[in-house]
Amino acid sequence: MIRRNVAIPAALVLALALPAAASAEYVRDGLRINLRSQPGQQYRIVKTLASGDQVARLAEVENWIQVRVDNGERTTGWVPKGYLTATPPASVSLPRVKTRLDHAQSRVTELEAALGEQATTITEIETLRSENTLLKTENMQLSGSERWRSLGMGAVIALGGILVGVLWPRGGARNARRIKL
Repeated sequence: MIRRNVAIPAALVLALALPAAASAEYVRDGLRINLRSQPGQQYRIVKTLASGDQVARLAEVENWIQVRVDNGERTTGWVPKGYLTATPPASVSLPRVKTRLDHAQSRVTELEAALGEQATTITEIETLRSENTLLKTENMQLSGSERWRSLGMGAVIALGGILVGVLWPRGGARNARRIKL
């Protein structure tokens, strides 16, 4: 018993004398634990900590951990080892995850709407491409038939010119003889 009585104050002096890098830890899920004034069940309860309360680990003596609760008053006390965890419990992380999930779901809805608009645009583009191909084909056909029509019209005009040229000199020679008399 004497060793224990000497070890606890010595550990307390060491823990308080050395500047400790406080690491953030949380009270485990589904628990309420007592923050005590000294390491041991016989010491007075300073405060009750609930699951999800964040504390700063300051020191460790046997099965007890000295912590500081940043509640505005910066309360310091001891809790039994094994009731703290470095990862936030569900009571802390669940609201964060729910917020992220809500954001992700709204983003998925936005992306689905954009995808629907793009699908409509793609359908319109495909329709326009097929109409463009059809119009090109019709244009080629019309250009070919217009060319033949132009050639045919030119042939008719040339043939008419030849006929007029063959017949004109005869009629012109007759008229020329009559005028001389």
